[in-house]
Amino acid sequence: MEFREPKPTRRFFPTWRSRRDDWIDGTGLLSEVGTGYAVDVESLLQCCVAWIEAPPFFGKSFVADQLGRWLLSPISVENSSARFGEFTCLTSLDRVGPASNFSPGWWEHWKGSSSHAYWIVDAVDEDFRSKRKHAWTIYGAIKNLVFRQR
Repeated sequence: MEFREPKPTRRFFPTWRSRRDDWIDGTGLLSEVGTGYAVDVESLLQCCVAWIEAPPFFGKSFVADQLGRWLLSPISVENSSARFGEFTCLTSLDRVGPASNFSPGWWEHWKGSSSHAYWIVDAVDEDFRSKRKHAWTIYGAIKNLVFRQR
């Protein structure tokens, strides 16, 4: 029997759309009714950069872990390559030490490639509250990419 990591089913609400209360269910999440504006995980992955925010204890880390496992899961039992290629990483800022290297091991190689990369950075809000500023280091690495590289 083949085990496959399930694709996350959470939908995301683009902030460039105005919020309407009839699109939100009783928990504050998007209603299952469908808004026409909500995007799924695959649509989200088409973005160059996506910032996901929600109040504390709303499941951001749960979704980040789920998405990371899905992106890193093998294509099949016969093909152990990661579903989204070698340039995939989940960094949780609440699980890293003070002197951590935040760039994934593949970062330098990826900058010179034509492949897509998927770097999920979780616990940014916790990082800001702790005043460690690791998120700024990651932001600087992304900001310093030159157009030719990407």
